[in-house]
Amino acid sequence: MKLKRQLIPILLGIVVGAAIAVVLTRDRASEVRQDVANTAVEIGRRLQQNSGWTPLELDVVLAEARKTSPRAIAWMQLRRADNRLIAQTGIEERAAFTLQYVKARHANRKGAVKVVERDGKRVLVEAFPVRIGGATGALRVLRVAHRAKVPGSVPNALLEIAVFLDDQSR
Repeated sequence: MKLKRQLIPILLGIVVGAAIAVVLTRDRASEVRQDVANTAVEIGRRLQQNSGWTPLELDVVLAEARKTSPRAIAWMQLRRADNRLIAQTGIEERAAFTLQYVKARHANRKGAVKVVERDGKRVLVEAFPVRIGGATGALRVLRVAHRAKVPGSVPNALLEIAVFLDDQSR
């Protein structure tokens, strides 16, 4: 009986500790996703400054965004609707999502996010539908929270950003 009384506070402490760990992990994932979304928006803003980007220039834009990101980015890719790679920086990877999947998730106000393992490290991958070309020639990030009904704003490409979860920041 005495042993049971001693185990109750220990077990209660373990349960409370586990609950706190789950809450902190969820908060951390939200923070990482917010940083990824901010990086995607910055790329979109940068690409709206020019209408005639070459693939090499797009590679440079992604590389600069990777360098200035607050997170350790594993890779960034820009792909056309047919999944053809336009630009990339970081680790060479196959696409984690298709444009159709990402558009369907965003239409339901959900993000296209998953965690994968690369070289023994956990990597959060998030994809954003984007528009390349059109009247302004801009790449426009269509964020779920800021969805605008603009004629010709149908996404025709995918921006995929992957960040290492095991690294707090750069």
